[in-house]
Amino acid sequence: MENTVLLSARHDRDVLLERRTALVTELKAVESEISKIEGFIEMYDRYAGSPVSAPAEGQPPLANLRSMTIADGCEAILRAHGGKMRTSEMVRILERAGKLKGETHRGNYASVVQTLQRFPDRFSKVGVGEWTLLTDSPPRLLALR
Repeated sequence: MENTVLLSARHDRDVLLERRTALVTELKAVESEISKIEGFIEMYDRYAGSPVSAPAEGQPPLANLRSMTIADGCEAILRAHGGKMRTSEMVRILERAGKLKGETHRGNYASVVQTLQRFPDRFSKVGVGEWTLLTDSPPRLLALR
């Protein structure tokens, strides 16, 4: 009887090992497909502009934000939105543009707040989580094509 139990256990182990091997192979294929699709999306956004990444009216193009500093990007966003905006909205725009690549939204939020605080001559906090662009600060950007 012990041999039957042992043989059955070995058989079950072998079946599970084969299944694991098949799943690992399938997982690698899926990850490869995901990588190809992400590469396509990145290329499309970079060169053709995806409708998802199209800027709202009055908003600087996302590709331009990607190449700016965080401070310049916030300034461009604030100018495009009338000079006043919530931090969380600026963070979302910068994340969509690919400017902020932190692992968490919270970390990106902190980076933006710290940047805004470093430039009191350009930005002023006007409420909880809300910033304004100081009107007497000259535009630092030549064009937002």
